[in-house]
Amino acid sequence: VIVAEQQVGFNGIYEFLDVRLPVGQINEVEVLVFDRNNLRSPIDIRTVRINSSDLLLPAGGNVQLGGVGFSGNLVQDNLFNNFNSDDEGELVGFYQLRQGLSSNLTFEGSLQAIPNSFQGQAGLVWRLANPVILSASVGNSFDEVGYAANLDVDFDKLEINANSQSLPEGYRTGNRESSRERFNHSLELRYRFGNKFNMGFIARSRKDGDSDSSDYILPTFSARPFSRLSLNGRPDIYGKYLFNAFFRPNRDTRLSFNTYGDSYVSDLRYNLNRNYQLSFGTEFGDNADPRYSVGIGHNASNFNNLSWNVGLALSDGEV
Repeated sequence: VIVAEQQVGFNGIYEFLDVRLPVGQINEVEVLVFDRNNLRSPIDIRTVRINSSDLLLPAGGNVQLGGVGFSGNLVQDNLFNNFNSDDEGELVGFYQLRQGLSSNLTFEGSLQAIPNSFQGQAGLVWRLANPVILSASVGNSFDEVGYAANLDVDFDKLEINANSQSLPEGYRTGNRESSRERFNHSLELRYRFGNKFNMGFIARSRKDGDSDSSDYILPTFSARPFSRLSLNGRPDIYGKYLFNAFFRPNRDTRLSFNTYGDSYVSDLRYNLNRNYQLSFGTEFGDNADPRYSVGIGHNASNFNNLSWNVGLALSDGEV
């Protein structure tokens, strides 16, 4: 699931701000890095893992957040009559408190007032033992009760993560027709055989409304047999399998192969010299006609000169 996009600066630094991620549980974020002349296939995949232990406060630690305002968008509502909000101009606010009772236990609670509802949430992050961390919370919204719980176990080479979340009908908006039942229960197990290979599986049962649901048990793996070859595969939250393979036989040649569900993309790139690059690509599947492409690009040696990229693509007899 793509949650954010960012352009890499000239200094090679990029930063994602205010990315919405589920709280109180492990989040594994994959950052796909693309060449500016080829957005079909990533040149690198980097994994960032946010653990439940990151939510623990030190003993005596205290965090308080609060805010108050008015609902709606005053500028938009005044300039565009067809965008008027249903509850514009009503007072809204929130308050959140997090308290570290010890280095192994943090309590948290929050209150939020929005039009037609007063919401509350309470939870904890608890290190039961050195490798075991439990985070759990329960909330009330529109007179409905929902919960989320996460268990994180790390035995060095063996990692286990169990997650359960359930939000009943009407929990998010108070309207049972537009806010259908949502739940997501998953178990992930992964074993590291060494620095170059890990393998495991993900079992998941999820539902988001009447038409969006999935149940599956699928393998995960990551392997780097040698420095020039890397392989990894895992399902996304919907159950579509993602497989990526990268091979770099020498400094000027790079071959990649990626699959997403029924879609298959391959790309071969060759550096003719420091400034010119030749590429060949194919795309198959996903109920679309096969597509073949060839391109050549020029990367200027400094920012004052022009960089360009041209190519041809053939699909269903059309260029």
